[in-house]
Parts: sequence; C-alpha cells; structure tokens
Amino acid sequence: MLALVRAPSSSASCARRVGAVRWSSKSSASGFTDFGAPIGGTRKLPISPHLQIYRFPLNAIASITTRITGVGAAIGATVLAVPMILNPATVAPGILALKAAVPAFVPFIKFIVAWPLVYHTLSGFRHWYWDFSSKGLDSLAQVDKSSRNLIFASILLAVYIAFLL
Repeated sequence: MLALVRAPSSSASCARRVGAVRWSSKSSASGFTDFGAPIGGTRKLPISPHLQIYRFPLNAIASITTRITGVGAAIGATVLAVPMILNPATVAPGILALKAAVPAFVPFIKFIVAWPLVYHTLSGFRHWYWDFSSKGLDSLAQVDKSSRNLIFASILLAVYIAFLL
C-alpha cells in the first residue's frame, strides 16, 4: 500500500515554490515504489500554478461573466426595488434629476445598465439552444466562436439600447 506523506518544508523550499514529498511503501521489496521514488527518499514536485498565471479559455470567461451579470442584475433590481417599495414617489423624480444634471452621461449610464441584462439574456438563450439541440458543441473552435458572437452581439445591442432608444 502506498502512502503519500507531506514532508515538513522549510521557508526556502516555499520560496522556490517547490515542496518535498516523501514516498513510502509497505509492500514493495525492491526498494522503489510504482512512482519511481525510493522508499524513505524525497522527490521534489512542483506546486500547482496560481490562477494569475493560468489563461482561462474564452468559454470559461463567458460563463463566469454570465454568472457575474446575473448577480449584478439581481443586486441592481434589488437596489431599485427597495426605494420603489418604501416610497414610490421618489424614484421617478430622482431619475429625471439625474438626466437634467448630467445629460451627456445618460447614454453611458444606460449602457452600464443595459449591457449586463442583454449579455445575461443572450447567454441564457445560447445555453437553452445548447441544452435542447447540442449543436455547436462539437469542437472548441465552435464554442469559442459562439462566445465571441455572444460578446459582440451583446455589446452591439446594448449600444443600440443606450444611444438610440
């Protein structure tokens, strides 16, 4: 039976981002385990890389963005709903005052509100399509193309909503 035991590491080995691993086997008579490490010896193995040096695939970024926009939409709806429930007469005048105070920023504010909603909605439609047809999942290239199209379409539609409506 093989057992993987973490040997005590010094601060120097942590600085090198390498940990020492001691392998032991009670059933091996040859002096070596199946992994090639001598019994009672140490073998240096690299520690897993941190997320900052890992490059996420485009589909993973699109999926994470879908989740973030969903949470943002829920928080935004809550932030708008609470004042409307407490005192509905203050919300509309507040929005009109914002439009009058900074009219040049109104399209940008509309874009900031519209893009997460549009992106999350289009991503939901994409997932429905994948769930019911399984088309477009044949290769990573097709999934990446779908993610690029999702990002491009959501930006175009949000710009249309923000600047033309």
